[in-house]
Amino acid sequence: MPFIESFVKAHPIESDLGTPWTPKQPASFYLYADAADGERPPSFWTATFPHELQREGMKPGQSYGAWEASPFSDAYLERLAEAAIDALGLGKGPGTDVLGISFSALDLVGHDFGPQSHEVQDLLLRFDEALGSLFAALDRSVGSARYVVALTSDHGTSPIPEQMTAEGLSAGRIPISAITERILETLRPALGKANPIACVTSGQVYLTAEAQAVITGDQRVRDALLRRLEQVPGVARALLTDERGRWDTSDALARAVAYTYFPDRTGDVVLIQRPYWLFGSAGGLAASHGTPYRYDTWVPLFLYGAGIKPGRYVQAVSPADLAPTLAWLCAVTLPHPDGRPLFEATTTVEPPATPRGTDRRPTP
Repeated sequence: MPFIESFVKAHPIESDLGTPWTPKQPASFYLYADAADGERPPSFWTATFPHELQREGMKPGQSYGAWEASPFSDAYLERLAEAAIDALGLGKGPGTDVLGISFSALDLVGHDFGPQSHEVQDLLLRFDEALGSLFAALDRSVGSARYVVALTSDHGTSPIPEQMTAEGLSAGRIPISAITERILETLRPALGKANPIACVTSGQVYLTAEAQAVITGDQRVRDALLRRLEQVPGVARALLTDERGRWDTSDALARAVAYTYFPDRTGDVVLIQRPYWLFGSAGGLAASHGTPYRYDTWVPLFLYGAGIKPGRYVQAVSPADLAPTLAWLCAVTLPHPDGRPLFEATTTVEPPATPRGTDRRPTP
């Protein structure tokens, strides 16, 4: 859109590159140790502040990567959102306007430094300021009683395994080589020198057509493959996806895999790690996601604005509940929603009335 081009020209990213990311508060303010074991900052940074966005010796493009993985990118996106509100006249027309924003710096910083790091804590402090600026802009432009904000996340994150080990918990990293070795041990006798593995990525194992034929025709080989994979340290469960119709879905781990199964994309074997274990070698990311455990699957969900009842709600909900809730507030009917309207968090169980003589609704 033209306003985006105008905004970028008027506010070039390069103007941020000369300012390092420094902590907002003194070190004593933050919880946990700084530069703790297992943190794996990107190559252009060390494990401690300050984090330079531009310095001598950086490779081409690294400055932009550093900017993206810093609070500067969130602040920039917030200012761009304000520009969108003004340029598009959001909340001022006869219908309902929707503005979707994806703040991504936390994902990048969390992978590199882990959820307990000073970097994650500092980024959240600054993200809170960015949200405050956005809400103030909405109050000015749209009106404090004329918009709704919904905020959630697509996933949580694991703790860093090395930090969990230091606390006396069973934790670690599962090298892909340990998985491939068990597969080769099991299937090579039937396949000879042929490689049975098409790909192993994280906890997904993709077998060749020849290997699939072997395990389809021999139950003993199938059982042996699963048994040996579950002997890999850190592996909690191995599941063959062609057996998913027989999985016990009262088992939380099997149910999680069943929910995420996608034809032609999910592996032939799905491995589930134990709590605080991650797939990958010591050279991988500090922390990651994609596990079925609460530190990964539980995310916050915030609603704020017109039609929302202040309070804290502890019952289980889902990000899938956001769409039907926002639709309800806007008097829109969704025929087959995945979630449910969160009536307990709204001020009325009736759709909000249209102001007399207008067709305006709260702006999500």
